[in-house]
Formats: sequence, structure tokens, C-alpha cells
Amino acid sequence: MFTRFWVKTLISLSNNLSDLPDAGTARTNLDVYSTAEVDTAIDTDIATHTALTSAHHARYTDAEAVSALDTADVYVKIAGDTMVGPNSTTFLQIQQADTSVVFNVDTTNARVGIGTATPQELLHVGTGKMHLIYRQLIY
Repeated sequence: MFTRFWVKTLISLSNNLSDLPDAGTARTNLDVYSTAEVDTAIDTDIATHTALTSAHHARYTDAEAVSALDTADVYVKIAGDTMVGPNSTTFLQIQQADTSVVFNVDTTNARVGIGTATPQELLHVGTGKMHLIYRQLIY
């Protein structure tokens, strides 16, 4: 096994491999492809991919993509900063990783739930401790 000393002695980085008699042999010994070999491999891969019709997807123009989404069964559309969609008891939900509901907007009954998926009042806070700050005076 070569040590760093021996590698530095045998090959000088500043010489950019010019101190070796044959760059092709050096690439082979180092298992490094030449530029031409890389170009050929890439061209072959591109040609192979191009020939596979199953590897391609349909392209949409912007107008076609918007039209496809407008006619799809999209639950929530965002126009400007307003969310529009059919009324639902779970119109907007924020969930934890375990899917337990942290925040729920019920547009059917005009209710908001924090810590509950089924708000029973205009604002329904689930079980647990709540800290409210009504006014804070700074002297």
C-alpha cells in the first residue's frame, strides 16, 4: 500500500499528470474515464432513453395545465389569498405526523376547532391547558 509520501513522490499534483509517460495508461490504472468515453456513454444513455416511449410523459402548455386542473376534482382552489371550495366540515385541516388534528376549519357550520376535528361552537378549543394574554403592560 502506498503512503501519502510515496504518492507525492511518484506523482506530482502540480505537473497535472504530465510526469507520467502515458495519460491513457494512468486513466486505466486509476479507473477514470476519458472525456470521449464519458461523452459516448452519455450519448448512448440518451439514445436508449429516447427510444423508450414508456419513459416519456405528456407535456402541457401552461394553459393546458391550468385547464386540466380546472376540470379536475380539485377540492381547494387558491385565487389571490382566498381559498375557495365546497363547504365541508373539514375544509382545512392541519394535522400532526400521526394525523391527529391540530386545527380544523368547518365551513359547513362556520366553526373553527383548535385541538379538535369536530368543533361544536364558533371557536372550539380542545382539551388541555390554554394560556391567554388579554393585555400586557410594559413599564
